Amino acid sequence: MKKPYKLQSTAEPYLWILPSVILMAIFIIIPIGFVFRMAFSQVTKSGLIKGFAGFANFQKVLGSSKFTMVLKNTVIWTILVVVLSTVLGFILALLLNNEFNKKIHFVTKWIFNRSDKIRTCDLYLPKVAL
Repeated sequence: MKKPYKLQSTAEPYLWILPSVILMAIFIIIPIGFVFRMAFSQVTKSGLIKGFAGFANFQKVLGSSKFTMVLKNTVIWTILVVVLSTVLGFILALLLNNEFNKKIHFVTKWIFNRSDKIRTCDLYLPKVAL
């Protein structure tokens, strides 16, 4: 026998994800909308939107002589960070899994104990307003 159709049973999953959807809208989707709005607008140095600029901003950036240098630096930086992070992560994993792991565990325990002290140190520093 079929169960009767209930609105509550079909709406319940959506109610559970509603808070995350609201937070995503506030912190991700709305700022992306503002960025697109500013990209197609004339913006003063103080950040005020004066009017619609269309693709003039993109033509200005893409036509700049510094754009290729900035793009090249960004690509190089991204590749280096990904490769070095991966290689160093593998090296650390191999060292921690090595037969001589007692020495390595001592070193990593010492490092992490130091980093905990550094991280908790800011709790005791006075907050200075700029």
